[in-house]
Amino acid sequence: MSPLPILYYLGEPTLAEELKLAADAVDYAALWALVQEYAARPVKGLAQYALDAELLRRRYDDQGRRQATLEQLGAQYGLTRQRVYERLGRIKGWLRHPAQQRRYRRDS
Repeated sequence: MSPLPILYYLGEPTLAEELKLAADAVDYAALWALVQEYAARPVKGLAQYALDAELLRRRYDDQGRRQATLEQLGAQYGLTRQRVYERLGRIKGWLRHPAQQRRYRRDS
């Protein structure tokens, strides 16, 4: 019998935790507005940023708690679990940038 993944032992991280911030340090209304702005970025007529933003919105609820698995998102969009993970990593990396964090982070 294989051990359960560490995720089940510690609970699933919230979006704030994945962005390396305290849960009360995130203004989610500002964060979701920033995600909307990310989705509108022009990329030679492609909708790649829009898909990244859509995956993030479907993965997390309004308060940053997980609501869908990578497998569920992959099945819905015709992507592999790994590709969904990579695309989410791209937008979370963009959100971790200090210039972006200043726009949605609450000052303690």
